[in-house]
Amino acid sequence: MKNLVNLLVPIIPCCLSALMAAEGTAPAGGTGSQASGRIVLDFAAAQALAQWQAVNDDIMGGESTGAASITPEQHLLFTGKLSLDNNGGFVSLRSKSQPLGLTKDSIIVLRVRGDGRAYTVTLWTKGPLKNYVESAQKNETGMEDLLNYRAGLPTKKGEWQDIELPVSIFKANLMGQELPSAGLEKPETIVSLGLGLSDHQAGPFQLEVAWFKVRGKAPVAPAR
Repeated sequence: MKNLVNLLVPIIPCCLSALMAAEGTAPAGGTGSQASGRIVLDFAAAQALAQWQAVNDDIMGGESTGAASITPEQHLLFTGKLSLDNNGGFVSLRSKSQPLGLTKDSIIVLRVRGDGRAYTVTLWTKGPLKNYVESAQKNETGMEDLLNYRAGLPTKKGEWQDIELPVSIFKANLMGQELPSAGLEKPETIVSLGLGLSDHQAGPFQLEVAWFKVRGKAPVAPAR
C-alpha cells in the first residue's frame, strides 16, 4: 500500500476534468458462452434500480446525460447521450456498496448487448487512503472513492455477448489516469462495481446488461 500511495501523491492535484480520459481503451478479457457463476447484482430484486447511481460529467459542468432503468425482461439498461461540450465527455453508473466476495482467482462475467462502443467495467474499494487524504470534493468524497480499477468492455452493435473479465486484468485508475504498476492486490475489499463510457464520441448510447456473475473460487468473507 505504501508503494501505491507514493504513486498517487503526484496525481492528487489533478483537475477533475481528467475523469474524461479514455476509459474505453483498457484491454478487455475474453468472451465465452459459459453462464455459470453466482449472481452478484440481481436486477429482478424489488429495489434493483435503487441500487444504482449515475455519476456523469455534469459534476464538473459537462452536459452528458446517463441513467439506469430496468427493462420488462429485468435487465439493467444504461442509456443517455455523451456530450463533449463544456469539457465534458463521460458518463457512468455505480452500484451501491455491498460485499462482492471477490478473490484473486475470480472472473467477473457479464452478459451485455451494446451499440458497438467501448465501455468499461469499474471496481471500487474502501481503503486506508481516506486517512491519507480526507476529501477530494465538496461532497466529502475521499480518495478511496476516486481510486478505482478498470477493464475494457468492447461491444458489438445489437449482439448479445458473454464477457469474461478476470480480476487480474483490472488496473488501478485515479481521476482518469491509469497507474500501470498498481493492480488489484486485495480483491476481497471490493464493494462496488459500475459501468462507464468516455470514448470521445458525442451522441446517444445504449448498453443492456442481463446479469453480472462471478466465477472462480468460493467467495471470501468481506474485509472489515
